Amino acid sequence: MYYTLGFKQNIENIIKLISTKETNKFNSLLEIKAALARYIDLVQHQNKISFPIDELPVLVSSLDLKSVLAGAFSVRSHLNDLAQASMIENLHFVDEMKYQQRLHSAICLIESQNIQLASLIKIVFRYTIFGKSSRVHGGSSSNALGVLWLNPTDKWTEQDYCEFLVHEVTHQLLFLDERIHGHYSQYPKISLKENFAFSTILKRSRPLDKVIHSYFVGLNVLNYRKDNGRDENNSYTLHPSIEHLSKGLEDTRNSLTSTHWSLMTNRVEELFGIPYARTI
Repeated sequence: MYYTLGFKQNIENIIKLISTKETNKFNSLLEIKAALARYIDLVQHQNKISFPIDELPVLVSSLDLKSVLAGAFSVRSHLNDLAQASMIENLHFVDEMKYQQRLHSAICLIESQNIQLASLIKIVFRYTIFGKSSRVHGGSSSNALGVLWLNPTDKWTEQDYCEFLVHEVTHQLLFLDERIHGHYSQYPKISLKENFAFSTILKRSRPLDKVIHSYFVGLNVLNYRKDNGRDENNSYTLHPSIEHLSKGLEDTRNSLTSTHWSLMTNRVEELFGIPYARTI
């Protein structure tokens, strides 16, 4: 969401959310991160584990503690269309520290490219966990705020790690934005197949909330790559080419009808751009 809202609005969102639980003033980004962690511990107390706050995401390698965090990814929902509750198949992961170092290196690279984007990544992600899956490369969950789950391989390039971070911080910032503003006016209806729309990334019909997330993930990854990446076949493996991302974004926009907009709040129109939303 950095490329959608910018740094200032995302920080204001985070502080607004924190202010629902405490009224402190902050003198540094690390203090904001600590306050966001306290907020998350209050609203998702079932995920609370005791770790000191660090500028970079902290690796959680203890199986007992990983199980606590991974459990939040297993919450079943009528909006889960891809068996998301069973994505993490095995918490035993070889060479976690090696991959954690590559993740930290990617954050440092992003920091050299765009310090504001890197700051948002460092504020939002408190923990990283590694776990095996035969279906996906990792992810985020609205039930696990601040937790980044990874399932990397040695085929991941430096660009892949960077784009993965942009992808997942977009999800997390959207989760936070929805907690403040609300995104959907009729949740029961967005799970109905007749209200599905076209997903930018997976290029298939999916529930509306997944489609909105896919759109903004695609948009933010596209803008990051245009600004900092290379659109060469050997530089990335996790996301489509710029051409295919652009086409996916167009297909998603074209799939949204007046019925879809009636299921969403004005906030989503603001995120898309009100002039665009009104032309649908």
